[in-house]
Amino acid sequence: MDKIFSWKVLVSFCAVFIVTWIALQAVSNMRLESEAQMIGNAIFSWNWPDENWQSRAEMLEASILRKSDNDAVIKISGKQIISSPEDGESLDNASSRSETVDCSAVLTLYKQSGRWVLGRVEL
Repeated sequence: MDKIFSWKVLVSFCAVFIVTWIALQAVSNMRLESEAQMIGNAIFSWNWPDENWQSRAEMLEASILRKSDNDAVIKISGKQIISSPEDGESLDNASSRSETVDCSAVLTLYKQSGRWVLGRVEL
C-alpha cells in the first residue's frame, strides 16, 4: 500500500493554507479601510443652506492602527473643500469662494452583528 501523505504534500498543503489566510486578511483590511474612508467622507461633508456654506471631502488614505476581533482603530486623512458663494448668490452658482484644507481623524469602529459600526471619532 502506497503512502497517502508525504512530507511534500503536507508542506504544500500548509503553504496553500497560509497563503489563503494572508490573502483573506488583506481583503478584510482593505474592506475595513474602505468603510472607514466612506465614514470619513460623511463626517467631513456637510451643507448649511441657511448660511450658504457647504463642504465636501475626499478621504485619500486610511491606515489601520489596531485591529482585533471586536474593534478597530483607523486613521483617515484627506482633503476637505469648504465653499461659500459670493454675497447674494446661491450655492449652485459657479462663482463661489472655496478653500481646500487637509483633514484627518482617528475612527474607532466596533463589530456589531458581523458589521463594522462607528463608535468614536477623534479629530
